[in-house]
Amino acid sequence: MGVWTWTDEVGLGLLFFQRCYPLDMPIRSKYFEDFKGDPTVLLWGDAPDLRELSAALRNIGANVSIPISIATDGKTVILKSGSSLGITSTDMGFEWELSEGDAGAFADKIEALLDAPTGHQYLDVLQQNAIAVIVSNGEYPEAI
Repeated sequence: MGVWTWTDEVGLGLLFFQRCYPLDMPIRSKYFEDFKGDPTVLLWGDAPDLRELSAALRNIGANVSIPISIATDGKTVILKSGSSLGITSTDMGFEWELSEGDAGAFADKIEALLDAPTGHQYLDVLQQNAIAVIVSNGEYPEAI
């Protein structure tokens, strides 16, 4: 499941959410240039990990930057508070910038997955030519 901790590693008053991973399956991510016709970032894991992701989305506040997954392709996904720009590509991976309102709505969608053994949800901010975000519960192995 993992433990989330808040840190201010750079001393600028910016809070970073840091996760220490035990041996169970953490949230994973991978970018696909063409996943069913669209560029997509897939986030996947099991119910306890998705519960933690939902909590992180619910607790997003001003000036927050949160690494939310282990990237199987080396392209880390960072959740940032702000306006809802959606997910954008950076030199290091991806930044997923969401407003508190959209983050809360996405947390609701993730929590709807927790009662089923498998399933997925699209977590999209309506932007033209946007990269899609899909979160999946129990549908994919640890490495894809």
